[in-house]
Amino acid sequence: YRLSGSFVKYSREQTKGRDGKPFTNSSLQLLRGSIVEFDDGKAEVKIGLTLATLPLQTYTEFMHTVNDAVMWGLPKRTIKLSNVTFTRRLFGVCNYYYLVDYDFEIDFETFDRKAVDEGTMVLRPGGVVTKPEDFVPYKVDGENASVLLNGAGMPLGDAAAPVDIDIEYYEETNLLMLGVPAVLI
Repeated sequence: YRLSGSFVKYSREQTKGRDGKPFTNSSLQLLRGSIVEFDDGKAEVKIGLTLATLPLQTYTEFMHTVNDAVMWGLPKRTIKLSNVTFTRRLFGVCNYYYLVDYDFEIDFETFDRKAVDEGTMVLRPGGVVTKPEDFVPYKVDGENASVLLNGAGMPLGDAAAPVDIDIEYYEETNLLMLGVPAVLI
């Protein structure tokens, strides 16, 4: 195996500070946008293999998927296959082999995201949260408005901490099926 790595830098909007308290203005409204975006980074691991054949269909199926079990000592959903590159090489007169490089990103907090529960619709009194027809526009002074929600479709109470909702996007696969090592040394 050929093994190398780096770190990828990016910015991410945060809702809470290092003390766990939400970022709010003086009227306890959640701060959003560039003022609460901070540098973050993901580790990137590149693993190179030499293969006799090129399993292109496998790469296609595994691209942008996350680990389905503990891998390299990290919990599931923390490692993502983000890119595959390959080069065909000639061996002898008419024999070919492939140099394949896998790029994996690592997010120690998982590739799942959290979003603040907010919207312009709220659950009407006596409504059922699974029925879209039971939601009505939230209004302030007769005008439609956005409101922080409590995780159950109702407006968030005064001075209550914002509620996060979980977002899972990437499918899980057994990334070890790519032939990469089970342990990085």
